[in-house]
Amino acid sequence: MVTSSEGGLAPQPWSGVTLIEVGGTVAVASATKRFSDYGAQVIKVESVTGGEIRRLPPFVDDRPHVDRGGMHLALDSGKRSLVVDHATASGREILDRLPASVQHSAGL
Repeated sequence: MVTSSEGGLAPQPWSGVTLIEVGGTVAVASATKRFSDYGAQVIKVESVTGGEIRRLPPFVDDRPHVDRGGMHLALDSGKRSLVVDHATASGREILDRLPASVQHSAGL
């Protein structure tokens, strides 16, 4: 734990920054997890079927499920999730408008 000279918690270096995570690779999820750990708000954009990270083992109790994948639990904690169906006009509109509302994006 890092404390300030006043004895309280020191501000996190990425506090106030919002990132969009698009893409399902372990490298992207790992990188944005680090930003999240240091205070950034990360919005993970996923398809209606869920991201690939959710399907990677190991699984809790060895029972495969999109919410029980060990990689998902480790790399997606601390992130917000946004489900978008990019096959629809409204989904594509959301994806087109989302970058204007944040500072940075990662993935693709």
